[in-house]
Amino acid sequence: MAWAEKEFSASDIDTPALVYDELVLTQTLRRLIEIRRALGVRVLFSVKALSIPPLVELIAGSVDGLSVSSLFEAMLAHRVAGPSASVHMVTPALVATEVPELARHVDAVSFNSLSQWRRFAAERWDGVRLGLRVNPQLSFVRDERYDPCRRGSKLGIPIDALSGEIEAGRGLTGISGLHLHSNCDSRSWEPLDQTARHVAERLGRLLPELAWINLGGGYLFDEIEDLKPLERAVERLRGSRPIEIFLEPGEGVVGRAGSLVTTVLDLFESDGRKVAVVDTTVNHYPLLFEYQYQLAAKGADPQGEHAYLVAGRSCLAGDLFGEYRFHRPLAVGSRIELLGAGAYALVRATMFNGINLPTLYLRRVDGALMELRRFGFDDFWRMSGAPEWRG
Repeated sequence: MAWAEKEFSASDIDTPALVYDELVLTQTLRRLIEIRRALGVRVLFSVKALSIPPLVELIAGSVDGLSVSSLFEAMLAHRVAGPSASVHMVTPALVATEVPELARHVDAVSFNSLSQWRRFAAERWDGVRLGLRVNPQLSFVRDERYDPCRRGSKLGIPIDALSGEIEAGRGLTGISGLHLHSNCDSRSWEPLDQTARHVAERLGRLLPELAWINLGGGYLFDEIEDLKPLERAVERLRGSRPIEIFLEPGEGVVGRAGSLVTTVLDLFESDGRKVAVVDTTVNHYPLLFEYQYQLAAKGADPQGEHAYLVAGRSCLAGDLFGEYRFHRPLAVGSRIELLGAGAYALVRATMFNGINLPTLYLRRVDGALMELRRFGFDDFWRMSGAPEWRG
């Protein structure tokens, strides 16, 4: 799949910087719209992957709604996308004191457990559609840290337990939908088809009573060409009934659209390796440290003559972006653009060691750069828990 990309000069921006490409984002959304039309599904953007208001607003215009996991995300979604936007809530645990306010900002909520449903279903939801999150108990993710269906999972009602409730004749009065999420970073829809088949077999008696099913996220749809497994999954669950089927992508929408641009601050040798210390840190993109993978770098080539261990400037020994090879040597002041950093960046970034967060930029379709947000000491002061700065 070809993705257009306009050239821009990294020297035109202050670093560290997180640059979003409107053209790439627009192309990804166009692909998502094609899937939505072809299969008759509805699409929610998962705000947990990116919550920068101007970008959420841009995305909201091409999807059917937003998916959130907390009161703050719900308030942000409501404020950015407008009061008429569809906002679906799913979280491991609702907070009792937040429920009245939450009900004002969402139009669907999926309870994570039978106990949460029994505790909160009687609250004044004022027209909010109520659902249950189901753990299909089918694992597709090797690393159980990111497996929603791991043994002892906290995410959703085990399908065995829900099936038992149905078989025992205990009704689910007031429940109109189900939320499923069983994968992470998948480049195939086949696991979703397997999940749909499993759910249809185990919960067949419940499905005719439902008005909607949310299939969750975890699929990098922008890298998947074959839609047939997804089509089969939708058909298995929908049948001949007019039921709404939702998809809930996050990283698949914004992952390709962002790049982390950084400047080389120092170069030296350590145990025979050239080390390039840059002005950002893995704390600005924590997934690198957690997953232990590395982002691609623009202009890097495995056959390049000049190899560098690119390191962040925090005091964390493991603050490393990885080894990169270039055809030209780096120098102090060289810019390195790390690609595919659009998801789970600012939403998880920290100012550890007092290192400033990346400045946010949007590269418009015409190539113009727009500064969205610049951070500073005042932000660090507030994040440190101090009272308002009066210096």
